[in-house]
Amino acid sequence: MTPSYIPLPVTAPKARFELTALIDVIFILVLFFAVSSSFTREKQALSLTLPTAVAVETPPASVVIAIDKNQRLFWNGDRITDDGMRQSIQKTLVTDRDKTFVIQADEATPYRQVVRVLDTIRNAGGLHVMLETQPLR
Repeated sequence: MTPSYIPLPVTAPKARFELTALIDVIFILVLFFAVSSSFTREKQALSLTLPTAVAVETPPASVVIAIDKNQRLFWNGDRITDDGMRQSIQKTLVTDRDKTFVIQADEATPYRQVVRVLDTIRNAGGLHVMLETQPLR
């Protein structure tokens, strides 16, 4: 008896590399990073002319207390009063006892204002203070 059909050779389907799913994932990652980077808080620009120094050290993650030439205080770029600064320092030290405070004082700021801020930090229990300067050119 002869078979009525002729068997065809079995061939495996060719492997294909699908890029559509990969492109979708990359697009979502780019979109995620673009959106999340827009949420980072920009430093508000204060017009400070910092004094210069030969030895300049990069501060660790810290709180920036700025004093402009009109002797106004700023806490990480936000305007703050003396009492508000004292309360903010105390709140910060409750959560992180070793927090570093960086003082940015305009070179036209009277020395007594800088000392007053230093005293406020010390009286609140702060131990780590840095004075920010510009590198000597």
